[in-house]
Amino acid sequence: MFSKATLLQFLSALSIVSTITVGVSASPAAEITDAAQSKVDGDLAPLDTFGNVVVCTDANLQGSCSTLGVTQGVCTCFTGGLASFNDKVSSMQFNLGGGATCTLYKDNNCGGQNFFVSNTAVINNFKDINFNDVMTCFKCFHG
Repeated sequence: MFSKATLLQFLSALSIVSTITVGVSASPAAEITDAAQSKVDGDLAPLDTFGNVVVCTDANLQGSCSTLGVTQGVCTCFTGGLASFNDKVSSMQFNLGGGATCTLYKDNNCGGQNFFVSNTAVINNFKDINFNDVMTCFKCFHG
């Protein structure tokens, strides 16, 4: 895994590339930059990364798993390199600290059917919450 400083340097470089390619069809660099920033009342908000989540394709944190850093208020969707988790997540561990809340979404751009999670350490089986193999995105806020 990359350090926070390395990731921020990488995202900064991608932002420059994204700026240079304005007017060109969406590039992977622009997609990554957009995913790493949140919009708050129409203004770009600074990155506020806290904790991580572990998503797995099978119950009880089994199968294919990935650990994802969580950024305050950013809609994180399973696209690009994470596409193998789209509509396939069956368990999830939240390493976010006390008071954190997350909303899990069925559709892209944090839309559609959703499930609210508060002060939960782990969901061992999404079948228990009628959300198995349907999650496409999530968004979290720290307490």
